[in-house]
Amino acid sequence: MQPLVTKKQKEQYATKFKDFLQSKNLSSNIETVPVNILSNYLSYFYFSLRSKKGDMYSPSTLICIGASIQRYLNGPEIDRKLNIINDKNFSHNNGVLKAVIKRWMEEG
Repeated sequence: MQPLVTKKQKEQYATKFKDFLQSKNLSSNIETVPVNILSNYLSYFYFSLRSKKGDMYSPSTLICIGASIQRYLNGPEIDRKLNIINDKNFSHNNGVLKAVIKRWMEEG
């Protein structure tokens, strides 16, 4: 069983991702969207992520967000059996994530 904080984060960040997609008039049905589209959505999401103050998220927070979305998609409720962190189908969005982290480090 997942710790309560992990379950809460999983739901929080999956909702944040879905809300982002809806705000851009994109399908927020991440549970069934094809893998290539999901990867593109994640790229757009990572690139656009900002805190409520408009600041970039720290690398650890960005990694936590990605891991939370991973847990959401692979949890027993959805069970997509995807690996958005290491699968080659998600290499583009992970490249975007790395670029955002690099930019955060440079801007410090």
